[in-house]
Amino acid sequence: MSEHLHRVQMSEKKNISHYLGDQIQNEIISIIGDAIKKKILEMLHSSKYYSIILDTTPDISHTEQSTIVIRFVYHNKSRNVAEIREHFLGFQSVTDTIGVGLFEFIINHLKLMNNNISDLRGESYDNGANMCGRHNGHQQKILEINLRASFVPCAAHSLNLVVNDAAKISF
Repeated sequence: MSEHLHRVQMSEKKNISHYLGDQIQNEIISIIGDAIKKKILEMLHSSKYYSIILDTTPDISHTEQSTIVIRFVYHNKSRNVAEIREHFLGFQSVTDTIGVGLFEFIINHLKLMNNNISDLRGESYDNGANMCGRHNGHQQKILEINLRASFVPCAAHSLNLVVNDAAKISF
């Protein structure tokens, strides 16, 4: 890469193809990202059962974004070992942040990835009512169609709530 950059800088021809423009760089990043995601999904599909971890937060433009993380046990055939794999699959814009809206969002996203909801074995979210509410929370909607998808509150969010409450009492 260093040699290529040096050649481009030293070239007298200003219209040579050097593939350093922002559009081509973004295209290359996108192609590489898609290839990585495809490989992750191949490993997931060979493993069958999986868990999901979701969290939503607004970005700088106040658009609600959801992080999607999958976790599964992968049998690495080349080393003949089982590996616990956890992969971040990306950010997705979310328009509806209530329980039903998030439920529809994740169901559609799982379908796009060719994942069967009946193979879901775990779900982890923050402690908000929209996520873990007993009646209309996202986790309850998942449990209504798959009783084996156990809900576990996110430990980091739980710890954050404890520290926040402890700090309020201290003052």
